[in-house]
Amino acid sequence: MAQASPSLSGCLAPSLALPLPGFLGRPDRRNLAGAALLTFLSVEPLVARGSRPHAVLIAWTVHASSSLQIILWVAATAAVVAFAAARWWPATEDSAAAASAFTPTFALADSEGRIRTTDEFRGKFLLVFFGFTSCPDVCPTTLSEVAQVMDDLGSEAGSVQPIFISIDPERDRRLGLTDYTKAFHPAILGLAGSEAETQVAAASFKIFYEREADTTSPDGYTMAHSPGLYLIGPDGAWLRQFTYGTPAAEILSDLQSRL
Repeated sequence: MAQASPSLSGCLAPSLALPLPGFLGRPDRRNLAGAALLTFLSVEPLVARGSRPHAVLIAWTVHASSSLQIILWVAATAAVVAFAAARWWPATEDSAAAASAFTPTFALADSEGRIRTTDEFRGKFLLVFFGFTSCPDVCPTTLSEVAQVMDDLGSEAGSVQPIFISIDPERDRRLGLTDYTKAFHPAILGLAGSEAETQVAAASFKIFYEREADTTSPDGYTMAHSPGLYLIGPDGAWLRQFTYGTPAAEILSDLQSRL
């Protein structure tokens, strides 16, 4: 199965400090959704361990004349620019080629057992996220941002359909997938198919997921998965991926530029 982005084991991101909904410091409805989620999960609030990485500043001290310092500085800058060009230009071309051939699809059941497909949402933008209800931080953080986007879209919200696809369908159906998604926003549609159907959907979105042993979990396992949020256009074409931690304001701005 192709891996489109780095996965996070158990949805823990050691280098990030992103709180659960209800602790985001915004005086909006998401805080109430976060409280409902914590009640639904019946756990203590958790946050990702660690803190945001900071840029490392490396100081060069050149024991030479000021002229030599300038020459060395110019040479070093030129080397960095040349390296960056060689490193990123081919990657950009490869990414563009991959995007042009990217046709994501799914056919998964909703809470009523009705099979929902990408085709039925033609004409709308889709915000698609793969996760699981027992996720302690990445999934609820991302869904909170999606909820804020839907609130901020106002009258344009009807043009966007947020979708949460379970990568742990059997357990999520038992725990109550719909209750989980509605705790964030009523517009978020939760889907959970069979394991085979989930694998097909994940492969079409080029995301990675797998079950991992976890002795601290009541069921003895957790899930590792790619944490991106995918934007699909009204024609069903892939538009972009929002990396984990992208703020709601940035997602909103992107959507509004397309609506």
